[in-house]
Amino acid sequence: MSPFFLGTAPFVSGEIFETIERYALQTDDCKIAFAKCLDIHSLSELELLVQEGHTNDRMYWIESGLVRSFYDTDTDTDTDTDTDTNDITTGLYQEGDFFCVFSSFFSQKPSTESICTEEPSVLYSIGFEDLQRLFGLYPELSHAFCGLYGHLLELHHARAALLRYRTPHERYEAFLAHHPNLPNRLKVKHIASYLGIHRVTLCKIRKQLTHKKA
Repeated sequence: MSPFFLGTAPFVSGEIFETIERYALQTDDCKIAFAKCLDIHSLSELELLVQEGHTNDRMYWIESGLVRSFYDTDTDTDTDTDTDTNDITTGLYQEGDFFCVFSSFFSQKPSTESICTEEPSVLYSIGFEDLQRLFGLYPELSHAFCGLYGHLLELHHARAALLRYRTPHERYEAFLAHHPNLPNRLKVKHIASYLGIHRVTLCKIRKQLTHKKA
């Protein structure tokens, strides 16, 4: 049992169903069955939820907090500074988001990424087998998660296009537009690696934007 496990979640936040119902309305029976399968977790900063090389067997939803997915690198990829950066940020998740390493979760094969909390967080989670069983019983739930997965895939493609076709300055401005509250919650090096920008370059961009507002 995970050390941060608190037990089942008898009083489930209605916001989790608001997230699910963005993609498909759910029956009351489905909501009750889904809630019974949820566990709740209270985590400190830098708690590891998924470890690279291990199978991701739970999907999570964030009630409060901030979570980051990443993969390790063997060497420092940030040549602008003398501070080691030995991981690359691949995803950022905050309140109201579902997350997991989807390739590992749905294939039940070892993950190529890790996931950890970036600040104290409260999460709900559901196991792979429970979710698959509910998909078979409640088509509306399966439909909703197909929509969720499609949305996340769109975000993935949008980020890939951003990294490929936009300048560092444009990448950071797009990040601010979509995640205005995250710059003050994340380390600069994690934002930089997420945007494919060196930390020194990002610091210069941030300074330019600050002077522009002044």
